[in-house]
Amino acid sequence: MKSRDEVRRERLIKNEQSFRDYNNRRVSFEQEADVEDDLVPFVCECGDSECIEGMELSVDDYMAAHSSGLRFTVKPGHYFPEAERVVAEHDRFWLVEKHEA
Repeated sequence: MKSRDEVRRERLIKNEQSFRDYNNRRVSFEQEADVEDDLVPFVCECGDSECIEGMELSVDDYMAAHSSGLRFTVKPGHYFPEAERVVAEHDRFWLVEKHEA
């Protein structure tokens, strides 16, 4: 039987992945529109399924932030220390990385 912490961590990761999937579709759309240097609205990829906050990044910043499958872009302060650590803090977004399983 999974512990409560394991279940919570899995739920956080599932929520974050859903938000990332949405943002990846946004990247595809923006690349077709050729606005890679402009600031583009993305959704926060934090693990809170209730979070609907947005943030602005360039497509290049977004792509660089996701150089690892364990990394997610979130609004400043939107992270869960039990499941991830802050890798970088920028004015408009933070980059978090999942703890290795």
